[in-house]
Amino acid sequence: MRVLLVEPSVQPKMAVERDFEYLDSSSRIGLCLPLLAALMPADVETTIAFDPRSDVCDIEGLGDFDLVGVSCTGHSGQVVRATEIGARLKELGVPSVVGGPVMRQDEDSFIPILSKYFDAVAIGEAEMVLPSVIDDARCGCLGGQYGGQAVAPSRHVP
Repeated sequence: MRVLLVEPSVQPKMAVERDFEYLDSSSRIGLCLPLLAALMPADVETTIAFDPRSDVCDIEGLGDFDLVGVSCTGHSGQVVRATEIGARLKELGVPSVVGGPVMRQDEDSFIPILSKYFDAVAIGEAEMVLPSVIDDARCGCLGGQYGGQAVAPSRHVP
């Protein structure tokens, strides 16, 4: 199984194309995606992409991934870019899931919007939801919402 993990830019592609000056998350690269990669089962080939560094939608072979996970790690501006990425994944027929801390910032707004563009939405700690997401992606039944209120015990964190 091949998985691509993406951290979206905080600005939509439209802003980049119009040369808008905007503080982007490219000045910081967090540990979220490497942590998610470390949580993957050993037989999952994982690739990490930071959208602010290069347009994820232009990755050669994007349609060949078995699953693409998009993590909005802390800026609500990432939601707009995530919808653009999700729309591209839908065009290609690539199973996709979106999650990240921003899901908790405004669940009533972000989850309904992102559900239109992604096959699944992960809410809560990745350590708790990732096994179900991977299992469902493997069997072709990825969909809906994954997660809950539980906090991951430290023994599940690499």
